[in-house]
Amino acid sequence: MSVEVPCPQCGSILRAPAGSAGRKARCKKCRHGFRLPGDAVSDDVGQESTQLSVVDEPAFSFVSSTDEPTVSGRRSKSKYKSSIGAGGKGRSSSGNAGPMLTILGVVAVLIAGAVGAYFYMNPAQPPEQAAGSSAPVPKEPANETAQESPKKDNMKPAIAAAPKVAEKQPSRRTSVTGGMKLPPPPEKADSFRKPTAKASVDTEYDKIHKLFATGGDSPVAAILWASDPGFQGAGVKDTVDRYSMASGERIDRTIIEVGNAVWPRACDLSPGGDHFITEGPVGTLTLYDLNAKAKLGTPFKPFAGNPEVPTPSLAAALFVDEKTVIVAAVDGRIESWNAREGTRIGAGSVGTVTLTATSCAMKPNRSAMLIVAGATLQEMPAATLTPQPILSLPHGGGDGLAIAMDRSDRIAVAYRAKQPGTHTRFVVARSGDEKPSADLHLDDSAGIPNALSWCGPEAFTASLDSGTAFVYETEVNKPLATLSPRKTAKHALVGDRDYVLMPDTADAKKCVLVGIAFPPDDYLPLRNEAVADRKPIGFLVTAEGYGR
Repeated sequence: MSVEVPCPQCGSILRAPAGSAGRKARCKKCRHGFRLPGDAVSDDVGQESTQLSVVDEPAFSFVSSTDEPTVSGRRSKSKYKSSIGAGGKGRSSSGNAGPMLTILGVVAVLIAGAVGAYFYMNPAQPPEQAAGSSAPVPKEPANETAQESPKKDNMKPAIAAAPKVAEKQPSRRTSVTGGMKLPPPPEKADSFRKPTAKASVDTEYDKIHKLFATGGDSPVAAILWASDPGFQGAGVKDTVDRYSMASGERIDRTIIEVGNAVWPRACDLSPGGDHFITEGPVGTLTLYDLNAKAKLGTPFKPFAGNPEVPTPSLAAALFVDEKTVIVAAVDGRIESWNAREGTRIGAGSVGTVTLTATSCAMKPNRSAMLIVAGATLQEMPAATLTPQPILSLPHGGGDGLAIAMDRSDRIAVAYRAKQPGTHTRFVVARSGDEKPSADLHLDDSAGIPNALSWCGPEAFTASLDSGTAFVYETEVNKPLATLSPRKTAKHALVGDRDYVLMPDTADAKKCVLVGIAFPPDDYLPLRNEAVADRKPIGFLVTAEGYGR
């Protein structure tokens, strides 16, 4: 009698033949190979893996690293070709070819007759003689064959240009479907847990650029918001408000002079939460002492030392310590600076790539910058600025969206992959691995990742621009929990803490900032429940806390 076993990769319930305990098997759905539980009854060295049929589809699934994303307008490529018909039985490749060929022949004759009738009723004429024609006439390329055989060219039918139009169609193949879909947010929640921290923010949500947070015994949250739009693109000012996440009170408010720099711009909060660096005016970085509410040192311009090389736009400026920053340009150049003194320390490059603010992140000990550079993840040590490739990104690499590394060198990277079309991918690995240990395709309907953080021994939290966050367990390759706001939210991830900023439902001119331990303390029961149900546990976050 057959037995049912779950696929450890996609969660599908598979049917295994009796007496196959301990043998090699492969899931027919996701092609994942594994060994069936139990002691092997015989030596299976050299034997093929048994293909197991799917009995039950998982309620929540995703495209694994062995699957190809489906591109809109064409089927995804596969090396497995099936001859199974709609009825489920094997069918010969030529078993019913006769009737089909007859039908196709009749259709071809009808099409040929229609085309011939069209040209009989509408004889081809030179484009310049066609009455009422205003479309530009493409010129035939001049070559020796055309000059020697003018009569043959004149005999070409008007429909000969059609294939050129068809050759331009691949540009439509950019919409990738499939991938992991997050469940909708809960409409209501019970058993609310109070937040670990809560603060009332007297700023309109729509004016807020970004939320920063630091860890430690006295965590601090900093909110950067647009306070003065300036006049005719000049004189723009932002404000940085700091809040104590222990007391929920605002610590101070610092006015930041931005000049003509537009958002998004290079900026960062220091590790201790005492300093802030920002671009403004364009191409210039200025350091602020938030305790003194004033500029510190002299503003400086990175990448402006060589007059023969154009000064590039700034992609990111990240703190190494309270006074040192690493600056990345959009063209891949890197420099380190003493921001307090305005002196350059070193320079390097990750090659000819295009960088953005989300392409860069700092290691936990801030000894190096991590950079998504095309199809590789590079490590740029602050001491040498010599790039070191540490991970190859599958599916052609792409633009970096978020990066996180823990102190044991586990890496999680979110990026917009290029192949077979633009789509969002997460990969998980350790520094130096030849290939990722997990490779996840996230459906675009969920949102675009903007932050990652390792929140547990084998789990990371990802926040999305839709306002939702989710915890993903890398050991079982499944999402465990989702955290969704009632409307929208901004997240700042610090370890296992998620600081969530959302509009105040009672006052449109205010926001609420809450700190949440996510995933919850009962992590293992949550994991077991999510794996058993084959879907993540949904949590709803509000100003009162969060519940499921």
